[in-house]
Amino acid sequence: MTPQESTTRARQRPGSTRSRPPGPAAARKQTVAKEKQDALESPYLRDVQEFFRNLVITEKNLGLYPTYSKVVQQSVDKLFESARKALETAGPLRLQVSQTAISFQEDPVYEEAEKTKSLAFRIHKDGVREISIQTELTRTELVDLAVCLKEARKVDEEEDDFVTLFWEKDAAHVQIQLADDYLSDEDLPEVPKSRSLFSQLRLERFKIPKEEKGLLGELLEKRKAEEDENTAFEITEEEAQAIRGLVKNEEAYFALFDFVDILLELMVRNPDQDSFSRSVKMIRTIIASLVEDCDFERAAYLMQKFSTQTHPGMKDHHRRQIQEMLDTFTDKQTMLMLDTFLKENDRLAKNHPVFEFMKNFPRRAAESLCSLLKHPQHLPAMSEVLVVLGSDRPEIFTPYLSDPDPLVVRAMIGVLLQTDNDKPVERIARTLQHPDESVRVHGALVILEKGDASSGGLFIPLLAESSRQLLNIALQYFGKYTYPQAYESLESLVKSRSFNLLDQKRKQLCYKALLKASFSRGIDFVTKSVLRWPFCFGPNSREKKTAALAVLSQLESQQARATLERFAAREKGVLSTAARRFLAEARKREAKAMALEEAVQ
Repeated sequence: MTPQESTTRARQRPGSTRSRPPGPAAARKQTVAKEKQDALESPYLRDVQEFFRNLVITEKNLGLYPTYSKVVQQSVDKLFESARKALETAGPLRLQVSQTAISFQEDPVYEEAEKTKSLAFRIHKDGVREISIQTELTRTELVDLAVCLKEARKVDEEEDDFVTLFWEKDAAHVQIQLADDYLSDEDLPEVPKSRSLFSQLRLERFKIPKEEKGLLGELLEKRKAEEDENTAFEITEEEAQAIRGLVKNEEAYFALFDFVDILLELMVRNPDQDSFSRSVKMIRTIIASLVEDCDFERAAYLMQKFSTQTHPGMKDHHRRQIQEMLDTFTDKQTMLMLDTFLKENDRLAKNHPVFEFMKNFPRRAAESLCSLLKHPQHLPAMSEVLVVLGSDRPEIFTPYLSDPDPLVVRAMIGVLLQTDNDKPVERIARTLQHPDESVRVHGALVILEKGDASSGGLFIPLLAESSRQLLNIALQYFGKYTYPQAYESLESLVKSRSFNLLDQKRKQLCYKALLKASFSRGIDFVTKSVLRWPFCFGPNSREKKTAALAVLSQLESQQARATLERFAAREKGVLSTAARRFLAEARKREAKAMALEEAVQ
C-alpha cells in the first residue's frame, strides 16, 4: 500500500490508531474512484500547469536580473517551450481568473492564497476575468506578458495597472477579457416586470414647468458657448510631441548624469591641473563601474558625452587628457569582460547597448575588437562596430580574410566593402585562395559585381577549377569583359573533359567568351577545329557542336554563315537539322531588322 492510500484510509477512519490493508471490495472502490477522478481531470492539465509554473519563475527572474542576462534567457526558453507544448496538446487556452486562482476548463492551473504573492489576485484586482492565448503565440508576446506581470507588481493606485501596461504591448495572440466586457447572471440586477412597472408609473411627476424649461435652455446655451471659447486644454501636435519627449527624458533620467555634469562644470572652472587629473580618474572609475555592472547603456552615454560633447570652456590639453582616459578602455580587462558578456548572452539584438558602447571606443580599438569575431552569433553587430571604427584603416581587416571560419571571412568582406574606397577588390582577391569552397564562391561573386575589365587575371585560374560554381562565375566574367589574355585558357577548356560537364547554356557562354577574347582566332578554332566534321562521334560531340552552331548563328560573319550552310546542306543528321533551324532563325531576325530599318527611313 502506498503512503497516499494509507493517509486516505486514516482520514476515512479518524478513530483508528493502526491502518489495516483494505479488503478486496475496498480496493476495488478506491480503484474505481481514482479512475473516475482521472477521467474528470483534463488530459492537458499538467501541460498547462507546467506552463504557468514557468511563467511565475520567469516573472520573478525578470525582477531580479537584467532582461539580457543568462538566467532570464534560460527562463524564457523554458517558458516558451512549455507554452508551445501546452498549446500543441490543448489548443487555444481560455483561462478563467479569480482572486486566488487561474483555471483551465474549471481545473486550477495556478493557486496562491496570499494576496501579496498571488499573480491571480494581481490581475483580478485590475478587472481581468479571462485570458485567451492563441496557438500562434510568439516568444516576444510571451516575454511581454511576463514583463507586464512583473511591472504590475510594483505599481501604485495612481500608476498604470496591468491592463494599461498590457494594452501598450503589441500582443495580438494574447487577449484579455475584463469585468466590464461581460457580466455573469449573479451580477445582473433583477429586472422588474414591465406591466407592473408601467402601471405604477406616473408621467405627470416628470413634467417640467414652462419657466424651468426656458431657464434650462438658457443655461445649456451659455455652457455650450463657454466650451466653444475655452481652448485651454487643446494642444497642437507639436506640443504633444514635445510632451512625449519630456516623458521619455524623464523615464531615462539617471541621477549620476547630473553628478557628471556638475563635475564637468567644476573641472572647467578649476584651473588646478592636479585637481583636473583627479576628476578625470573619477570619471574613469564611474564608467568602469558601469561596465562591471553590465550597464552598457549608461556607459555608452558617458563615453559619447566625453568624446564628442566636451564643455566649450575646456582647453585642448584638457580634451587630450580626457581622450587618453577613454583610450584606456581598450585594455585587456575590459576586453575580457566584453568577451565574457558576449559569450554568456548569445541572443543580443544588433542595437544592444553593449555594441553602442563599443562604437564609442577610439578608432585604434578596431584591431583589438576583431578578437570578438569568434562569437558567430554576434557577427552582424560586430561588423557594424568595426565599420564605424575602421573606416580609415581597412588594412587591419585584410588578415581576417584568411580566417578558417567562413562566417568570419564573409563578415570581413562586408566590412571591407564599406570601409575601403580605394582597392577592395585587391584585398578580397585573397578569398579566392581560401580552402573553403563557399568562401571562394562568395569572394568571386563580390569581385564579379565590384570588379572591372582589369580584374580578369583573378578569374583565369578559375577556368581550371573543379568547382562548377567557380567555373560558371569565371565564364560570366569573360562573357561580360574582353580579356585577350584568357584566350588560351578558354580554348583549353573547350578541349577538356570539363567542357562536357557544362550545360548547353554554359557551353554557348564559353564559346562567346572565346570569341570575345579574340574573334579572329576564336572563329577559326570553332569553324575549322570544333566543326571540322559535319557528323558526331557521340553524345558529347553532338552537344559540343550544337552549342557551337547556335553561337555562329548569332554572328554577322561570312565564315560563320558558310559553316552553317555547309552543315545545313546535309540531308540527314542531328547537326544538319539543328543548322537548318539556326539558319531559319537567323534569317528571320535579319528580315525583322530590315523591316524595322525601312520603317524608320
